[in-house]
Order: sequence, then C-alpha cells, then structure tokens
Amino acid sequence: MSIETIVQMIYAAAVLIFFVCTVIARFAKGKPKEVAESILNVINVDKLLELIKEAETFKNYSAKEKLNYVLVHYQIDSMQNGEPFNAEEVEKEIEKLIDFSKNVNAKEQEEE
Repeated sequence: MSIETIVQMIYAAAVLIFFVCTVIARFAKGKPKEVAESILNVINVDKLLELIKEAETFKNYSAKEKLNYVLVHYQIDSMQNGEPFNAEEVEKEIEKLIDFSKNVNAKEQEEE
C-alpha cells in the first residue's frame, strides 16, 4: 500500500470515530455530552497527519524532536482557531496514528 492509501484509511477511521462519538453524544444528556463534544474538538486528525508528514521529511532529527515539532505546531494552530488543546490527548492520538502506519507497513512487507 502506498502512503496515500494509508492516509485514506486513517481518514476513514477518523470519520467513523467522529460518527460514533456524535451518535453517543446525541443520546447522552448533560455532562457526558459536553465531554464527548470537547473530545471531538480536541483532535483534528487531518491537521495532525499533515504535520506528521511534514515532520517525517526532516533529516537528522530524532523521533522526539519530530514529535515536539508536531505538538508545538498543532498547539499554535489550535490557539489560532480558538480550539482547546490537550497535549496528552494529542500525543496519544499521534502515537495511535504512528502505530497504525507501522502495522500497515509491516503487513505490506510480509506480503512481498
């Protein structure tokens, strides 16, 4: 699979998660609904993927430096758009995206 296919799969998964969270939020009352909405607002997967792709082009940078780049730029973007930012949640989402990508790449190598 190409990186483009991987990105499309991640995007589809994010849309599905968004849909499920929206359905749950509609059936929830009061505080759980607010929590679900705030979680949905915290993470913009498209922006994260864009920043991860950009960071991966950097040569001679450690994984930690690339992660910090993504976090800082995502935080700046969130602040400019008036969105909440939770570094721990965003970092968890980045790790999920990276793990997903590694799993897909490993399966591709097994098939070859």
